[in-house]
Amino acid sequence: MDFEQENAVWVIGHRNPDTDSICAAIAYADLQNHLSETKYEPKRAGNLNEETKYVLRKFKVKAPAYVDDVRTQLKDIAFRRTIGVSSSISLKRAWELMTTSKVVTLPITGENNELLGLIVNGDIAESYMDVLDAERSLFGAEIQLAGVRAAHLSSIIHVCMALGGGWEEAAASGS
Repeated sequence: MDFEQENAVWVIGHRNPDTDSICAAIAYADLQNHLSETKYEPKRAGNLNEETKYVLRKFKVKAPAYVDDVRTQLKDIAFRRTIGVSSSISLKRAWELMTTSKVVTLPITGENNELLGLIVNGDIAESYMDVLDAERSLFGAEIQLAGVRAAHLSSIIHVCMALGGGWEEAAASGS
């Protein structure tokens, strides 16, 4: 699901802008407006010095608007609406929904659509890592058991050979 951009991208130089910073913001915003569908606006984060004012007047370029606070605000963040899922959803199904919806978080909702929690793709990865670690531990234990069985069989063969043969039958029967 795509979301529409409601605001322009602000191009801002540094906090105490000099002529280079202001001109770079103006030029870059103009370049991006020619190359992109997105709207770019030059802005400034400080007062203009006399040199910059002179250059802008000389070339009849409007000074970028002043922005006193460039911190991200909630209104600046694009949100994507995602359907809620039941708390009984399988991790596999949650992963499939995340992949097809191109999201990294699914809201877990109750009967009245109230938020109960979140499933994050990191949670799914962590659960699969736990399963993988358990499988590795089990495989290691199976390897050790095979080694013990081989040592046991070798002992049986050595005892049979010491007693004068018959180890072929003992090996075939596994006792």
